[in-house]
Amino acid sequence: MSPIALITLKPTSCLCPLETFIACAHQMLDPVTPEPVLCAMEPKLLAQLPALRALGVFELFEVRDPSLRAWLDDELAKLVAPASVFGIDEIGDSTATAQPVLLHAHDDAVAESGS
Repeated sequence: MSPIALITLKPTSCLCPLETFIACAHQMLDPVTPEPVLCAMEPKLLAQLPALRALGVFELFEVRDPSLRAWLDDELAKLVAPASVFGIDEIGDSTATAQPVLLHAHDDAVAESGS
């Protein structure tokens, strides 16, 4: 196999979340898709939702199919991140502040050099 052919090959496991989501959605919306394939596509599609939400995809684009859109809205509503993940009591609480961890690699380099 030529080096060019190796570079252009992209394994399906390396699909980005958007590519996976679109491929699964197309399969799920195709009326001739067999039930076992639909059952296999659903968890793959759902697994992409956190990444797509983090990227802001659903703020920029709207799913046109009403039934798929309603199902995704329900699933996205279940993905509310707990406040404990962010280290604050309540999301949106302006009085709570997370304590940043400051790393000063430069300070160590300066101390070692004697400057």
